[in-house]
Amino acid sequence: MKTIALLLAAAVNLCGQWFQRSYAIVIGINVYEANARLQYARADATSIAAFLKGQSYEVTELYDRNASRGAILDAMDSIALRATDHDRVVFFFAGHGVTLSRGGRDWGYIVPSDGRPQQASTLIGVEELQTQSEKMGKARHQLFLMDSCYGGSIGARDIPGGVSRLAPNYIVEISNRVARQALTAGGKNQQVEDGANGHSRFTAALLEALQEGKADLDGDGIITFSELSAYMLARATSSWQTPASATLPEHGMGEYWFASPAGLRTTIAPVPAPTGTRRSDLAGAFKVADRIAIGGDGAWDSLTMDPAARRLYVAHGMSVDVVDVDAGKKVGEIANTPGVHGIALAPALNRGFTSNGQSHNVTVFDLTTLKKIGEVPTGRNPASIQFDAVSGRVFTFNRQSNDATAFDAVSGKVAATIPLGGAPGVSRADGKGLVFVNIESTNEIAIIDSKAVQVLKRYPLEGCKLPFGLALDTKRRKLFSACMNETMSISDPDTGKVIQTLPIGQGSGGAGYDDDLDVAFSSNSDGTLTVVKFASGKYEVGQTVTTKPGTRTMAVDQKSHKVFLATAAFQEGSGGRATVVPGSFELLVVSVQ
Repeated sequence: MKTIALLLAAAVNLCGQWFQRSYAIVIGINVYEANARLQYARADATSIAAFLKGQSYEVTELYDRNASRGAILDAMDSIALRATDHDRVVFFFAGHGVTLSRGGRDWGYIVPSDGRPQQASTLIGVEELQTQSEKMGKARHQLFLMDSCYGGSIGARDIPGGVSRLAPNYIVEISNRVARQALTAGGKNQQVEDGANGHSRFTAALLEALQEGKADLDGDGIITFSELSAYMLARATSSWQTPASATLPEHGMGEYWFASPAGLRTTIAPVPAPTGTRRSDLAGAFKVADRIAIGGDGAWDSLTMDPAARRLYVAHGMSVDVVDVDAGKKVGEIANTPGVHGIALAPALNRGFTSNGQSHNVTVFDLTTLKKIGEVPTGRNPASIQFDAVSGRVFTFNRQSNDATAFDAVSGKVAATIPLGGAPGVSRADGKGLVFVNIESTNEIAIIDSKAVQVLKRYPLEGCKLPFGLALDTKRRKLFSACMNETMSISDPDTGKVIQTLPIGQGSGGAGYDDDLDVAFSSNSDGTLTVVKFASGKYEVGQTVTTKPGTRTMAVDQKSHKVFLATAAFQEGSGGRATVVPGSFELLVVSVQ
């Protein structure tokens, strides 16, 4: 045992040459609130956690009732805030899995301890796991190990490996490239065995492969994802299940790997840190790079980006324009949304929601077909709209009735009407159960508990008049309120204090934050985009980008780091007032040069 421990310690040191930190989330659920008890899931998870700790992983362990939907998503969000491109992440789940039919096809879900098998909003779907993977996107390598029924639906079926094993500096190549991989106990239509002798069939083979080093098929001291997949296919296949390997979105031809107990037997220089555009010191390099012609008439309002689907939703007149940002063209429309102000998205539910200011309701639509599913009544003139994944609710902020409407995203049942004490501006959800909203008429921030559906507290924005646009830095937990007195008020919602104010352009109607670049934006109708960066422990204006008059609303694409701004051409109308040139509506695309 002592010899094995020494070899394992040496292997761990070798891992440190390639990755600064290794994170893991390990989940095992025997005891459920509304599902049959499992026999070995918790034991499977504790054994995997012990192995990963032995390889110097920082392990978050969630077992039985502590493995609720909220706790699992919170754990992933926590890593998303901490991980860098020098790090790697393992997600291990042992528990129930289910499939539910939606839109003519079956979708896979893992079941948290508080999940209800037929209620998708209480589960965690494979789409939501993929979204969480993208949120943890700074981590260079990610591996999902799924010991549950129907786990194979998590990604595209994969032939493991992308770099030839014979290539020079093979380990350098697979370590330096991005890896988003998954290994599941069974295919997307397969149930899996709970096992015998203390572990499931899948986890028993996984422990043999990693802890005993049996998947080190070529004896070089490391276990690559390719080797692990091959070993598991041979050892964990039964009449019930066939292990499956897959890739997730953003996979970049890297390979996840573990050190085997024997340790690495070759000497290879450590991988250099990847380079890329991830720092706010580049905040002075933005410029208008492109335009996307949309056309049509009518006023425009909020923009909402779906980075995974590569779609931008634009509130425009009596409908919503749907734009493929990579193709640079309009690809669809959500019709009959009178006076639409905003759009909220729930990709895991395949649903979107529009706030219709003139008809005082919300249109629920299918994200795939863009067809209307239903309507939900709200307060008067709903404007900003947010989906909160923690509570599974949608919140609309109603400017004429000075309140918020909260309703269930699946059933459409209204849970509460929340008095706000003033006209609300833009809102943001923090992914932890809080929803923040500017109160424009009182120059305040209100904080709503999404589960209790009530205002927890409010605090004043000193120096700010008429706050409308709102952005959130989730890493530092700071809010950026774009105010109509040409001021950006930066506040700490946890302390309820304004920490800084900065100058911005005139007529701001939107704000956004790029998580990777560490920059905030204010889109201003005077034809400027204010770029605010974090440097030397404080925020400062890094650049004022010349755009075009009318660019008061915006959206940030967290994947491409582009900013989209809505505007049109103007002409002098009757009485000397500017009017929009018919058919001139367009999007400006601002990017780092």
